[in-house]
Amino acid sequence: MGMESPGRLDERKSNTRATLVQASSGIGSVPSPDLLRARLRTVALLILVALTLWLLRGPWIAGEKYMGVQLTTIGALGLLTALLWSRASLTPLWLQVVEGSVFAFTIGGIAANTYLLVRDRALAGDELLVQAQLYNLVIATGALIVVHGMLLPKTWRSTLALTIPMAATPMAMLALLSSREPVAMATVRSVLSFETISDLVLALIASLAGGATGTQVIYSLRRAAIVARDLGQYQLQERIATGGMGEIWRASHRFLARPAAIKVIHPDKVSPLGGDAASAVLERFEKEAQTTALLESLHTVRIYDFGRTDGGEFYYAMELLQGLDLELLVERYGPVSPARAIHFMIQACDSLSEAHALGQVHRDIKPSNLFICKVGRAYDVLKVLDFGLVTRAGSERTPDLRDARSTTGGRRRSRRHSGIHGTGAGTCRHLD
Repeated sequence: MGMESPGRLDERKSNTRATLVQASSGIGSVPSPDLLRARLRTVALLILVALTLWLLRGPWIAGEKYMGVQLTTIGALGLLTALLWSRASLTPLWLQVVEGSVFAFTIGGIAANTYLLVRDRALAGDELLVQAQLYNLVIATGALIVVHGMLLPKTWRSTLALTIPMAATPMAMLALLSSREPVAMATVRSVLSFETISDLVLALIASLAGGATGTQVIYSLRRAAIVARDLGQYQLQERIATGGMGEIWRASHRFLARPAAIKVIHPDKVSPLGGDAASAVLERFEKEAQTTALLESLHTVRIYDFGRTDGGEFYYAMELLQGLDLELLVERYGPVSPARAIHFMIQACDSLSEAHALGQVHRDIKPSNLFICKVGRAYDVLKVLDFGLVTRAGSERTPDLRDARSTTGGRRRSRRHSGIHGTGAGTCRHLD
């Protein structure tokens, strides 16, 4: 294979990189979930206003002895709301902390206020008001759970991780009252009939179920709508594979009727990794698209498009291949013949030699990244996949993120090799 001149190589790299960087718009760092922040600050403001009006009615009803709890709760929520409405930059991790704090201070303030009211009403022997306060606490808790699910949609697991502790708050309040105020608790027990307890528990369970179901439905519909709307000219048709960080979809071009495979990375799956790890995952995703787009070999999977949706999903569109990877081929049909193995190796070397000419070394050569497919009327055409772990020749080894979690698929683990020499080593293992 002929070597290109350095000027030609630099021109190809410069042109391709300019196109991709313009499309990706900041993919090299952890994306700021602007939509989550916008919704969270609106929710925080609404809760602050509602809770202020609800709590401050206490002094008018029962005097000033509840002011400490109420002012502490309102002050904390005010600070969190101001932070969300400020121009301060918040990482995804800090947004999760603020989200949890908003609801923790809200439910904590309501529970503390209810604790004092129930204690005083119970000591006064007012069973009716004690029961009313318990129902108020459960209603407020259920409302917060539903508000969180409807206005801050995410996966149902993420929602339950926050709402289950919220649902446990009324029972925690009663347990604390029982341990610290046994006299008052005696009156409380007199109103906690089986009917009352079952009503309270069922209300909390219904709130959890409704919040989790609602958030999952809204999240799924919104994500599907955003992806379908913003993935350029490609219409998603069927999910092909799912991994720890993203998905691969079968898609078609809206006007050319050209099939494609869309690789998508969802920010909500990357954010929990934390700043450095999440940045590294997204940098690898961008590198994979950029490096692959530079290559013109018939035996390198082709990249059609690359970018980021308004909802924060990172994606690129590549050619849709009909066939199976070398590892699966051997698993299903046994070792290949030496002649066929040589045929595959020549094609893989054609792709990798072009990458080497650009100063790039593929560091993840393994059978599952060598895809055997049909192109037109030609069979046994090999395509090299997954240039996400590519490194420049002579550079230091970059962290191997796939040891911890795969960005897609992750179906099998194979021994890795680098470059053309690794192609020969990996192919020899599958000879008949």
